[in-house]
Amino acid sequence: MWPEGRDPYIADPTPLLARSFLQRFEFTEEDLRGLTVLPEGEILFRDRAGVRERFADLDEHVLVEIQHPFDIVRPRDDDPAEAARRFINAFQSIEWSDEARQLVDLASAWNADEVISALHVRGGDIVSGRWRHSMYYGKYMPLPYVTHAAEELTREAGHLLILSDNAMLLAWLRRRFDSIVTAADIVPGYDQLPVMLRAFADILVMSRCGSVYGPSDSAFSTLAARVGGRRVMPADRLVPPERQRTVLSSGIRRAETDVAELPFLRPFVARDIVWYLDVFGDGVPLGEQLDLARRAAALDPDAMGVTARLAHLAALHGDRQEAAAAAAAAVRLGRGVERNPDVLVESLATQVAVECFELVLGRRQRGRLHVLRRRATPEERRATMRSALDGLRSSIQLVRETQPYEFESDAVAEDLRDLVGMVEWLSEADDAVLTVLEGRGVSWDGTAVDMGLFREPTPGAHHDDDAIFPGVVRNLDRAVIHLSQAIGSLMAPVREDRAAPMRGYVNQVTASQTGVQWLRGWVTENVEREGRLVGGLALVTSADFTGGAAATSTLPDFDAIVGPTAGGTVGFRMPVPRGLARMTDNADAPRVFGVARDGRACELQRG
Repeated sequence: MWPEGRDPYIADPTPLLARSFLQRFEFTEEDLRGLTVLPEGEILFRDRAGVRERFADLDEHVLVEIQHPFDIVRPRDDDPAEAARRFINAFQSIEWSDEARQLVDLASAWNADEVISALHVRGGDIVSGRWRHSMYYGKYMPLPYVTHAAEELTREAGHLLILSDNAMLLAWLRRRFDSIVTAADIVPGYDQLPVMLRAFADILVMSRCGSVYGPSDSAFSTLAARVGGRRVMPADRLVPPERQRTVLSSGIRRAETDVAELPFLRPFVARDIVWYLDVFGDGVPLGEQLDLARRAAALDPDAMGVTARLAHLAALHGDRQEAAAAAAAAVRLGRGVERNPDVLVESLATQVAVECFELVLGRRQRGRLHVLRRRATPEERRATMRSALDGLRSSIQLVRETQPYEFESDAVAEDLRDLVGMVEWLSEADDAVLTVLEGRGVSWDGTAVDMGLFREPTPGAHHDDDAIFPGVVRNLDRAVIHLSQAIGSLMAPVREDRAAPMRGYVNQVTASQTGVQWLRGWVTENVEREGRLVGGLALVTSADFTGGAAATSTLPDFDAIVGPTAGGTVGFRMPVPRGLARMTDNADAPRVFGVARDGRACELQRG
């Protein structure tokens, strides 16, 4: 089925494909009605015998939906080389239009005696079009990595073929590198071709190159590489891992000086800053990160992903008025983007995170309280939090029901649940707890949180071939870590209840996809009925760490683990530093407390 879509230059396939070919193979939406649609995993996750067995029982009214456009989908035990040959043979068997066939013949005759590399630079809709609002690490490459790749590849081969959907960027690169070749240098009349045939010519000449560099998840690059019997290499792989941060930061500084004369670079530089913050931000002082985010927002204020980073970093830094304004802008921009679940989820998640910081720590500019007519009473604060909870929970539910392309909505929702759990606990807390938080919260310094304690530095966005860089989830993990540290430090030292320790199970440590270690545990619920304290908040303290986490997850099977308890159980998870001692009974083990609504704390037994 040909994707008509909203782009007029690809709505009609006849400039590319022969009419006889379309008559035999094209089908419509009407043809799909009543068909059973199977995911590509029915092929990917089975061996060849399993695939044959799965499809033997099915009739012809079955469709397999492929999520890897222009790539090879094969059974797991299929020979990769043989699958690649089948792909090339299938491409060569396509019946092209007369104009497209001329391009195929021209490309086949080109580059017979010289092997050069190709570099695909995506700079159109992903930078300034409707896909610009999220950071797609597999579809974009920062300009400093592009120019570094061009330097390396021209040094090796003398010439380099560069292709891009941004004419101004391509011209800029040609001025910087004399040895660059473009499709217009190879294909006669290239500039007069229809857009679809220009793109096809780009793919064909790129397929003839000895190696293909570009965005790792670009369907355009993938098709060219597959037709040529190769794989796409991310261009940032040409930068040694230990130099990626330096190359990117220095390139951003140089580009910022060029935007006055070259305004088309503005959205590129903004995206490069976002990449830098997402990938290398843990090693950059928080104040410097916030300054970078502000500069990115000044360069491209209408990009949702840019305003979302500004909102996150302003909230962590303590500038929550700025955070609230940026989060509102992110939601406004997100609502204006159609058919992009990544933008919807990220903008909603940003708003929830910023609102939770404001509700828990108060709205203030860094170092001073927000100017109000009068200070809100504890009851008014509780009422404000309770009135916000329905909206926060609804946002989490919408996130769970949405399926983004680039990250897992469940991981986002779990982080948001941790943040909202803090609001839920405080909405029921006594006046004494709210007074302590309000008094101490002014002095809490988010810049003191060392993210290096919680996760390993990232060598780059493409160091792992099997995973998409989880930038959005990493940013939300960081928000949970900051708020956990804030609550932990503001509630400690705890007022310890010397009664018998509460029963709990607190010795499980798991690692998430972003490399953060989470301490998980459970405490008894409604123990206040027995004259003891409720397990609404957990505090973990050690010699150099104090963190807080709300207990929110109901665990009905807890009785089977530790024996009968009164009133059920609730679970908590808390981000903890790497290498934190396991929850054992030795003297160095962290202490875990359950905290009552009035601030009294009772140490939990360790399972």
